[in-house]
Parts: sequence; C-alpha cells; structure tokens
Amino acid sequence: PIAYEGAKVLSKKLRETCDMLADPVDEVQSINKKQARKNLGIPQDGRYVGVAGAINERKGCDILLAAFDMAKLKDNDRLLLAGKASDSIRELVKNKYQHHVEAGRLIFFDRYISNDELAWSLSAMDVVCPAGHGHIGLSNVALRALAANRLILGSTAGWTGRVVPAFGLGVVCDLSKPRDFAEGLEQSLDAAEWYKRTPAGNKLLEFHSQANHIAGWTKLIRERLGLPAPEIKTWDELVESVKQDAAARS
Repeated sequence: PIAYEGAKVLSKKLRETCDMLADPVDEVQSINKKQARKNLGIPQDGRYVGVAGAINERKGCDILLAAFDMAKLKDNDRLLLAGKASDSIRELVKNKYQHHVEAGRLIFFDRYISNDELAWSLSAMDVVCPAGHGHIGLSNVALRALAANRLILGSTAGWTGRVVPAFGLGVVCDLSKPRDFAEGLEQSLDAAEWYKRTPAGNKLLEFHSQANHIAGWTKLIRERLGLPAPEIKTWDELVESVKQDAAARS
C-alpha cells in the first residue's frame, strides 16, 4: 500500500491506471495454542513470542534476541525461532544467548520446517514479531499471523507501521531502539491475553484472500476476452470502509 498510495500521488495517469494486487494468504488451520505446542513438542505453559520461516538478520532475528534478553518478562515467557537459521544467527545464539536455551526460554528449531510446522509455530505463539531490518514492504508472516488470530508486534516503519495500527492487528514500536523494542515485547505479551482479530482485520484478510488475488490478477485478461468481470475487493474500498467504521464508533 505504501508504494501504491505513493504512485497515485505522483501523477494523474498513475492514479487512473494503478491497482493494488492482493498478496494471497493461505488459510490457517484452526488450532489452539495448547494443541499447536503439543504438536511441536514444546512446553505448553507460559507465553510465547517469536517468528517462523527464515531465521536471519534480514528478518530482524538478531534484534529480536537482544530485545527478549533485555525485556522484563516472566520466567516462563519464551522466544520461539522456528526455521533454518543463518550462520551468524546460529553463532549469536551459541555465543550470547545459550543460557536462554539451557533455561528452556529460547526454543530454537534450526532446520527447514514443513507447512504444517509453520502453521503450528504461528498458532503456538501469543505474539508474532516480524522485525525485518528496514523492511518497508508487506510481511507475509504478519498476514499469516493475522489468519491464525495472533497479535502482531511490528515496526513503526514501513508496512507494519501503516497497517498494524490502522487495522487493529497489534503493537508497533521503534525496532531500531533496543529499549523501545524490549518494552514493546512486554506490552504486546500483556495485550495478547485479550487480543481478538478485529472486524477491520477480518476485512484485511478478505482482501488478501486467494480468490481476491486471482480476481485482481485476471481482471484485464477477462476484459480483453470479453469474459464477465469477477467481484474484486479493492484496497481503496477497504481503507474507506475501515475509516467509516471507525467514524461510526467515535
């Protein structure tokens, strides 16, 4: 949306010809935290924050580890890193955070995970933290977390800074400041106890559905072939709908 909304400001031609294509999100199997943790073979008590997929600096796993180490959390609050790690993250854990592994507070699956394990990992967490360094684009992990009905802790910059507050998806903070990030972890884990996906979040998922992605992708092809136009949920209509809902509540 940042690039799309910027393009519309640049020129009248772009404003008239640009569309924003939905990034398709797979449906996430409905499963509770206890069962997801059981499936993964990890402790079922306590609160979990983490990320799943590639475990590297680009995903912000180094600053997530530092924030978790600094945060004032409960003894059974845990950090879950699920996915193949880069060499530098592996060394960082070994040299600086091994004590959290030994205490059972850092759960580290340093291997490629299956689609089921990815879904279980997100469902096992109370808070999903896509903390990419300087990443301004869309976060597919965040959308998967939304589909799993999990609170998101993201950056005040980029896509998360734009979308997380607007759609009530969770908490944002300045990830470049370690203390702010640590306080964000504390705040988000407390907030996760009462978190439930908002109506705006449901609308965002509908926009990013497989069906809406296909409808947007084939729009011009259908027009040129003289085929009926499918119903398409547009980004502009979504944003306007959420604004109207917010105004009606205020």
